[in-house]
Formats: sequence, C-alpha cells, structure tokens
Amino acid sequence: MELKDVRARNQVWFSRENMRFFGDVRYWLYHGRDGKHYLIRLTKGWSDMFSKDGVPKYSYCINPIGDNGQIEDLIPVEFATLEEAKKYVKQK
Repeated sequence: MELKDVRARNQVWFSRENMRFFGDVRYWLYHGRDGKHYLIRLTKGWSDMFSKDGVPKYSYCINPIGDNGQIEDLIPVEFATLEEAKKYVKQK
C-alpha cells in the first residue's frame, strides 16, 4: 500500500477543506513491525487560540490504516519531530 492508495480511498479526508480545518500540512505513510500501515501527519495548531504572537505549534500525529485502506482513529500521542513519530511506528 502506498500513500496514493490511501488518498484514493479517503478522498474527503485529504480535501483542502479538511486539511485546513484540521491544520494538516503534510503526510507520510510508514509500516510497523506489526505489518500495519500508519499515516503520519504534520499538523499546525496553536497552544493558545487567543495568542498575540500568532506562532503556530507544529506536531506529528499518527493514524493507523486498516487493511481496507480506511484511516482509523488517531493514536492519542503527539510527537515533536518526524524522527520520533517514525521511531514509534517502527516499534509497533
């Protein structure tokens, strides 16, 4: 499975409107030792929605991908770097 396959299966998820709403910036697809695929998302958010400085906080989030290519529920852990997220996936 490749990222283009996941995009084709989840077109609404990857729409511009959805990306803007969730603050998604970029996507990667990796697989863990468990044989499952994982979507890693770079997301943009703010630590304080009333922040005066307007500096976004970037983090990496992970969603498992089902055998049918559907994006599953978010794993409730955020990572500061792509390397940390990849390490987490590789340990699964």
